Amino acid sequence: MKRLSILLLALVLVSALFACGQTTPAGSDDPLGRDDKSKGQTEASGPDDDLSRGGVITRQAVTLEALLNYIETGSTEMYQPRVLTDAEKQELKESVEKEGGTIAFDADGTIRITGDGQTSIILHPDGSCSGTDADGKPFGFETKKEWPDSVFGKAVPKADFEIKMQVEDE
Repeated sequence: MKRLSILLLALVLVSALFACGQTTPAGSDDPLGRDDKSKGQTEASGPDDDLSRGGVITRQAVTLEALLNYIETGSTEMYQPRVLTDAEKQELKESVEKEGGTIAFDADGTIRITGDGQTSIILHPDGSCSGTDADGKPFGFETKKEWPDSVFGKAVPKADFEIKMQVEDE
């Protein structure tokens, strides 16, 4: 009985070994076999490009959704303010036009997006933003990386870590 159990266990392990070594057909959604280029992500290009890491995704695609997420939350998880490359400009243009908007890029890297009605967004490479919402109400913020010196900023102990962005609102 012991020999049969050991033989059965060995057979299962050998089968598992062969299963792990099989390749998956192109286009498969199997997480162990698909390529590393998931939807919405692209590989970086340029001097920081390190394709020797086995196709590791190094940046998110630049989309209207990513910009809106940055504007609403200040989070640089989906979009890092900067001057966009030509490929990133094309990605963003396609995304904005898909949603029915228009886009223009200034020489200094400023992004200008207009949408339905009075909606407009102006996003500068330093991360500051301004615009108007659908009701025509202005919005915007300037990015600051130092601790705020307002009454509220003075009431809160200064952080002992690097400030990525701080925004104060009345």
